[in-house]
Amino acid sequence: MNDSFDSFVSENSESKEKILFRCYDNFSSMPYALSLQQTIITSKTLGIKVEQKVDAFNYYTDTVDISQSMTSSRYIKVFSRFYDDKKRIKYYLANDKEEINNKIAKPIFLSYDEYIKKFGKLYKRKYFVKKESQLVNENSNEVFTEDEENSSLRYGISIYEINDFSYKKADIVKKGKNYLLSFVLDPLASHVFFSKQIKNTGHLTDNPVFFSSSISFLIDRDFNLINSVSSDRYKAKFGLLSLDITMVTKTSFFTSLNNTFTSGRKKIQIKIPKEDDVYFDGYRLL
Repeated sequence: MNDSFDSFVSENSESKEKILFRCYDNFSSMPYALSLQQTIITSKTLGIKVEQKVDAFNYYTDTVDISQSMTSSRYIKVFSRFYDDKKRIKYYLANDKEEINNKIAKPIFLSYDEYIKKFGKLYKRKYFVKKESQLVNENSNEVFTEDEENSSLRYGISIYEINDFSYKKADIVKKGKNYLLSFVLDPLASHVFFSKQIKNTGHLTDNPVFFSSSISFLIDRDFNLINSVSSDRYKAKFGLLSLDITMVTKTSFFTSLNNTFTSGRKKIQIKIPKEDDVYFDGYRLL
């Protein structure tokens, strides 16, 4: 039994974000890590209800970090791929993944600062910034130096900014042999990066207006992330059209010392896909 878990949780009973940060640090310390997301977006306007499905992943390795998202519905299909070689980001945006496979979609190159300004938050697991935009250091093992006063730590594991003032309440309860760490978020404080990302990827007329948001993390006694479930309600504007949107996202987390991951009884080797290879074996872990 991990007695340090009980003592750490007890010490941070009034600062539950620190429990989450401990899990984030665990996830960031592993040479290989993977998060798999499945999102259902339900929008409604003028009595018409439309459902979109989004499949996404972030794959973190010792040489590259890759983020990919595919949105599909009756009315829209959008495919995006971000390929970070630890120096800059190569970005593909297409209507379908075949446009990347067939060389129709052309890559766009972004510096880290350009990515931050456009999308709000790097998908690196852990990094440091100055004044919200300028990248300080992406080395996940580096601690603050004499410049600590002017630097901020960012975790890119979640698009939400969870800190000591960005949630209304938090709780941790036992669930089987694991624990459920839950936050009711303040949408204004926690969604500053998420709003920018949604506006720029969804081509909105203005920033979305969030009404409610919550997220729960299933963790084990060794501070490992297992999965999370988030729920958001917001209003989005496309020109003169206003949509009421509900978004539910489930994320599963995996870590490994190499590129072989374990899920239940399955052991799956996940090779790093090439920049224009849009197929990903990681979903076999679900």
